[in-house]
Amino acid sequence: MFERVSALEELFWNATDGMVITDPDQVVVDLNPAFERLSGIPREKWIGQTPRIMKSGKTPPEVYASMWSSLSSKGTWLGEVINKRPDGHEWVSFLRITRLTGPDGRTEGYIGITRDITTAKEQQRELARRLEHITVLEEALVFALAEQAEYQQPDIHDHLERVRNLTLLLVNALRRLGCRELNDPEVADAVVKASVIHDIGKVAIPEGILLKPARPSPEEYQVMKLHTVIGAQILSGARQRVQQHAATV
Repeated sequence: MFERVSALEELFWNATDGMVITDPDQVVVDLNPAFERLSGIPREKWIGQTPRIMKSGKTPPEVYASMWSSLSSKGTWLGEVINKRPDGHEWVSFLRITRLTGPDGRTEGYIGITRDITTAKEQQRELARRLEHITVLEEALVFALAEQAEYQQPDIHDHLERVRNLTLLLVNALRRLGCRELNDPEVADAVVKASVIHDIGKVAIPEGILLKPARPSPEEYQVMKLHTVIGAQILSGARQRVQQHAATV
């Protein structure tokens, strides 16, 4: 038993995650050095205070409501809160709180274990920004490649607009008929934007076949059918190049 207590004390004082222990009223009774560093508040100023002194005002009220509901019903809570140090610097805390109970089941205190995930959250936002940049570039690329066919078919621009408008009507009709996948706005938007892809491959079809006034021969028709495959190949290679470029932005 003594060895177990000694090991727990060693963990508490040397852990890289911040640890803080409070009484049932959330008044701090002990904390480890890591919690001092994370909070920016020295130990002597913590004792007798509550973790509320770190509140930034940026954490939504519903987070705290969920926290106390979970602690009351389950005895534990895991989530994120936005804290603020004395110098005004805000940091995102990934926090686990456990309710400590006595033999009679009454609350004797709480222990919180936290780590600073501010950098990780910033990296997530940067990744999201890059993904958005990739999406914008890809969309522009799709339409640019599709309209490139104007050099072979003068009326292609109006054709692309008709395809896009008809696809939008079809998507809306399918949503009304209960197609659940299209209830996701991002999926529906992607389908509409992708509707012009079928024409991209036409830039690789010889003009003698593409613009032939007479009915194409069976062999020429087989070549025409390849334009969707060619379009997919063009987009696949372009997507890889766009992603490689965006990774350096």
